[in-house]
Amino acid sequence: MEDGKWNNEGGKVGMKIKIFFVLIVISIGFSFYYFNEYKIENDKEAIQSSLKVWLNRGSSVEVLEPNVLKVVQLENTKSYVSLFQLQEGNYGYANLIKGINGKLKIISSGQGSNIIHHQILETNRGKYIVLYGKNPNMEINSISVNSRIEEHNFKINVPTEKSFLIYKKVPDNFENPLLDEFILFDENGKEIELYQ
Repeated sequence: MEDGKWNNEGGKVGMKIKIFFVLIVISIGFSFYYFNEYKIENDKEAIQSSLKVWLNRGSSVEVLEPNVLKVVQLENTKSYVSLFQLQEGNYGYANLIKGINGKLKIISSGQGSNIIHHQILETNRGKYIVLYGKNPNMEINSISVNSRIEEHNFKINVPTEKSFLIYKKVPDNFENPLLDEFILFDENGKEIELYQ
């Protein structure tokens, strides 16, 4: 009887050791994967280098050469946005997320030839609208964003710089505005015609 009890307990100990071993292997595998995913240092040069690889993925030749102009954190979120310019003059953005190791990974990007671009980004603290692009002759002073839900309309100031990257937290039910729902104003509050 005592021997049977001992064998049973020995089997339980062996099972616990196996489970512990499996958990260790899974933890190591997850850590390796995680730290390999979140590997970009939080500085312009590292972001620019990683962005170049990201933008040219799937291509046998590196065609796109991004020049990172600005990197901002969306308030107290884990999300960062990078403003970059391509060699032909187009502007773009990259959305990066900060991991528990303090490093970043790129999760989305976009670029185009319009003067103003927008993106709605989901963060760990809600939605943000990001506006980025060029400010010809630095005449754009503010942008009115008109949502499909009228009470979500707002105006946001634009810095007096050649290019800009601005953002604002929006309600979770904020609908994506169309490009013709952006109204540009100069410093005197006069509407500016949107041109390409």
